[in-house]
Amino acid sequence: MFSIQPMKEAAYSILKNYPNGIGEYQLLTALHQKAILPAGTEALRQPLTLYRTHFLLFHTLYQLKLELLQQKTHDLTISALQICLTPYQKGEEALSPTDLLMQFYLNLSNLTSIQEEEIVQWLENFWQKMNEGAQKQALDFLNLPRSASFVEIKKTYRKKCMELHPDRQKGHEEEFKKLQQAWQTLRKNK
Repeated sequence: MFSIQPMKEAAYSILKNYPNGIGEYQLLTALHQKAILPAGTEALRQPLTLYRTHFLLFHTLYQLKLELLQQKTHDLTISALQICLTPYQKGEEALSPTDLLMQFYLNLSNLTSIQEEEIVQWLENFWQKMNEGAQKQALDFLNLPRSASFVEIKKTYRKKCMELHPDRQKGHEEEFKKLQQAWQTLRKNK
């Protein structure tokens, strides 16, 4: 059975070196370099291994958070984008709302009860929503409705190209780059 204590100690040691926080992948990489992780970062390409590694890390981080709050030394902000160790502030644990994610990750039965098919579905849903968000942002940039046809998108794109091109008198390089990104997103999705 995997013991979380070495992972908790290593994570705490790493987090102390990142006062502005660290991303989940960076932390996983650092833990792998310390030979703490049961699987290397290369194994994260498999959905079930990715989920279980992520789960073990977050389970460990939430355990660490509770321990640090009990000791009144630090608090821990936990998300996939940033994990940040912050100084303890009196009354912090009393002001914290119920954290449903913490409840999920502290329940070890969630480590093995989730099947690979569910994880694959979660990942597909995530990427679909990410793609929809990027598409909406691109349409918003062009001031077009979601129902815009490809012909309308292309026409608006070309018109904006003429307005924003850096070689033009009133061109704007940064806005032109954003326009190119919007076009790439919409071109492959319409």
